[in-house]
Amino acid sequence: MEEAAIMYDFYAWCDGACEPRNPGGWGIAAYVLETWDGKPVRREAINMGRHSWMTSNRCEYHAVQALLDVAIGLRAKSLVRGDAKSRISVLLRTDSMLVVKQITGEWNCNAEHLIEARNACRERLKELSKSGVEVDLEWVPREENTKADTLSKSLYDEETLAAMRLREASKRR
Repeated sequence: MEEAAIMYDFYAWCDGACEPRNPGGWGIAAYVLETWDGKPVRREAINMGRHSWMTSNRCEYHAVQALLDVAIGLRAKSLVRGDAKSRISVLLRTDSMLVVKQITGEWNCNAEHLIEARNACRERLKELSKSGVEVDLEWVPREENTKADTLSKSLYDEETLAAMRLREASKRR
Protein backbone atom coordinates (compact mmCIF):
# COMPACT_ATOMS: atom_id res chain seq x y z
CA MET A 1 0.00 0.00 0.00
CA GLU A 2 1.37 3.42 -0.99
CA GLU A 3 1.89 6.08 1.62
CA ALA A 4 -0.33 9.14 1.18
CA ALA A 5 1.51 12.24 -0.01
CA ILE A 6 1.80 15.02 2.54
CA MET A 7 0.27 18.28 1.39
CA TYR A 8 1.92 21.52 2.43
CA ASP A 9 0.56 25.06 2.46
CA PHE A 10 3.76 26.37 0.84
CA TYR A 11 6.62 24.92 -1.17
CA ALA A 12 10.06 26.52 -1.31
CA TRP A 13 13.25 25.92 -3.24
CA CYS A 14 16.66 27.30 -2.27
CA ASP A 15 19.97 27.38 -4.10
CA GLY A 16 23.40 28.85 -3.62
CA ALA A 17 26.15 29.24 -6.17
CA CYS A 18 29.74 30.40 -6.14
CA GLU A 19 30.80 31.05 -9.73
CA PRO A 20 33.01 30.75 -11.73
CA ARG A 21 35.14 29.08 -9.05
CA ASN A 22 34.52 27.70 -5.61
CA PRO A 23 35.90 29.10 -3.37
CA GLY A 24 36.56 32.65 -4.43
CA GLY A 25 33.84 33.37 -6.96
CA TRP A 26 30.67 35.44 -7.07
CA GLY A 27 28.32 34.37 -4.29
CA ILE A 28 24.66 34.08 -5.15
CA ALA A 29 21.79 32.90 -2.96
CA ALA A 30 18.33 32.33 -4.41
CA TYR A 31 14.96 31.14 -3.21
CA VAL A 32 11.46 30.65 -4.60
CA LEU A 33 8.36 30.45 -2.41
CA GLU A 34 5.00 29.30 -3.81
CA THR A 35 1.57 28.43 -2.45
CA TRP A 36 0.40 24.83 -2.47
CA ASP A 37 -1.17 25.34 -5.87
CA GLY A 38 1.91 26.90 -7.49
CA LYS A 39 1.11 30.59 -7.16
CA PRO A 40 4.26 32.66 -6.63
CA VAL A 41 4.62 34.34 -3.23
CA ARG A 42 8.20 35.55 -3.38
CA ARG A 43 11.37 34.89 -5.36
CA GLU A 44 14.71 36.53 -4.93
CA ALA A 45 18.29 36.18 -6.08
CA ILE A 46 20.82 37.83 -3.76
CA ASN A 47 24.25 39.00 -4.88
CA MET A 48 26.62 38.19 -2.02
CA GLY A 49 29.62 39.69 -3.83
CA ARG A 50 32.93 38.26 -4.94
CA HIS A 51 35.34 37.38 -2.17
CA SER A 52 38.26 35.02 -1.67
CA TRP A 53 36.36 33.43 1.25
CA MET A 54 33.09 32.94 -0.67
CA THR A 55 31.95 29.32 -1.02
CA SER A 56 28.91 27.56 -2.42
CA ASN A 57 28.10 26.19 1.05
CA ARG A 58 28.02 29.73 2.46
CA CYS A 59 25.64 30.71 -0.35
CA GLU A 60 23.41 27.67 0.17
CA TYR A 61 23.02 28.54 3.85
CA HIS A 62 22.34 32.20 3.03
CA ALA A 63 19.53 31.17 0.67
CA VAL A 64 17.88 29.05 3.38
CA GLN A 65 18.27 31.86 5.96
CA ALA A 66 16.75 34.42 3.59
CA LEU A 67 13.78 32.16 2.84
CA LEU A 68 13.21 31.49 6.55
CA ASP A 69 13.29 35.25 7.20
CA VAL A 70 10.61 35.72 4.54
CA ALA A 71 8.49 33.01 6.16
CA ILE A 72 8.85 34.73 9.56
CA GLY A 73 7.75 38.04 8.04
CA LEU A 74 4.79 36.53 6.22
CA ARG A 75 3.64 34.72 9.37
CA ALA A 76 3.87 37.91 11.42
CA LYS A 77 1.73 39.76 8.85
CA SER A 78 -0.88 36.99 8.82
CA LEU A 79 -1.10 37.00 12.62
CA VAL A 80 -1.54 40.78 12.69
CA ARG A 81 -4.36 40.50 10.11
CA GLY A 82 -5.98 37.80 12.22
CA ASP A 83 -6.48 35.52 9.23
CA ALA A 84 -3.85 32.95 10.15
CA LYS A 85 -4.57 29.25 10.24
CA SER A 86 -3.61 27.61 13.50
CA ARG A 87 -0.76 25.74 11.79
CA ILE A 88 1.02 26.41 8.50
CA SER A 89 3.31 23.94 6.78
CA VAL A 90 6.23 24.60 4.44
CA LEU A 91 8.32 22.11 2.50
CA LEU A 92 11.75 23.65 1.89
CA ARG A 93 13.79 21.88 -0.78
CA THR A 94 17.45 22.38 -1.55
CA ASP A 95 20.04 20.49 -3.55
CA SER A 96 22.59 20.90 -0.76
CA MET A 97 22.62 17.68 1.22
CA LEU A 98 25.24 19.24 3.50
CA VAL A 99 22.90 22.07 4.54
CA VAL A 100 19.94 19.75 5.16
CA LYS A 101 21.97 17.19 7.12
CA GLN A 102 23.77 19.81 9.22
CA ILE A 103 20.63 21.75 10.10
CA THR A 104 18.79 18.57 11.08
CA GLY A 105 21.78 17.35 13.10
CA GLU A 106 22.40 14.22 11.05
CA TRP A 107 25.89 15.49 10.15
CA ASN A 108 28.38 17.39 12.27
CA CYS A 109 29.49 20.85 11.27
CA ASN A 110 33.14 21.74 11.86
CA ALA A 111 33.66 24.91 9.79
CA GLU A 112 33.25 27.96 12.06
CA HIS A 113 31.45 30.10 9.47
CA LEU A 114 29.04 27.26 8.69
CA ILE A 115 28.37 26.58 12.39
CA GLU A 116 27.16 30.17 12.70
CA ALA A 117 24.96 29.80 9.61
CA ARG A 118 23.58 26.44 10.78
CA ASN A 119 22.75 27.86 14.21
CA ALA A 120 21.06 30.89 12.66
CA CYS A 121 18.87 28.57 10.55
CA ARG A 122 18.00 26.47 13.58
CA GLU A 123 16.99 29.58 15.54
CA ARG A 124 14.75 30.75 12.70
CA LEU A 125 13.15 27.29 12.52
CA LYS A 126 12.45 27.39 16.28
CA GLU A 127 10.92 30.85 15.95
CA LEU A 128 8.71 29.67 13.09
CA SER A 129 7.62 26.58 15.02
CA LYS A 130 6.65 28.70 18.04
CA SER A 131 4.50 30.89 15.78
CA GLY A 132 2.72 27.90 14.25
CA VAL A 133 4.79 27.33 11.11
CA GLU A 134 6.26 23.88 10.60
CA VAL A 135 9.09 23.69 8.09
CA ASP A 136 10.27 20.37 6.70
CA LEU A 137 13.68 20.33 5.01
CA GLU A 138 14.20 18.04 2.05
CA TRP A 139 17.24 17.34 -0.09
CA VAL A 140 16.49 17.04 -3.79
CA PRO A 141 18.80 16.35 -6.74
CA ARG A 142 19.89 19.47 -8.64
CA GLU A 143 17.60 18.61 -11.58
CA GLU A 144 14.60 18.84 -9.21
CA ASN A 145 15.72 22.24 -7.91
CA THR A 146 15.49 24.07 -11.22
CA LYS A 147 13.29 26.93 -9.96
CA ALA A 148 15.95 28.23 -7.56
CA ASP A 149 18.92 27.03 -9.63
CA THR A 150 17.72 28.93 -12.71
CA LEU A 151 17.19 32.06 -10.61
CA SER A 152 20.71 31.93 -9.12
CA LYS A 153 22.30 31.29 -12.53
CA SER A 154 20.39 34.17 -14.11
CA LEU A 155 21.74 36.62 -11.52
CA TYR A 156 25.26 35.30 -12.04
CA ASP A 157 24.86 35.81 -15.79
CA GLU A 158 23.62 39.38 -15.23
CA GLU A 159 26.50 40.18 -12.85
CA THR A 160 29.05 38.66 -15.22
CA LEU A 161 27.73 40.70 -18.14
CA ALA A 162 27.72 43.88 -16.06
CA ALA A 163 31.32 43.26 -14.92
CA MET A 164 32.44 42.62 -18.54
CA ARG A 165 30.75 45.83 -19.68
CA LEU A 166 32.53 47.80 -16.96
CA ARG A 167 35.90 46.31 -17.96
CA GLU A 168 35.26 47.13 -21.61
CA ALA A 169 34.22 50.70 -20.76
CA SER A 170 37.34 51.24 -18.63
CA LYS A 171 39.56 49.96 -21.47
CA ARG A 172 38.09 52.57 -23.83
CA ARG A 173 39.04 55.44 -21.51
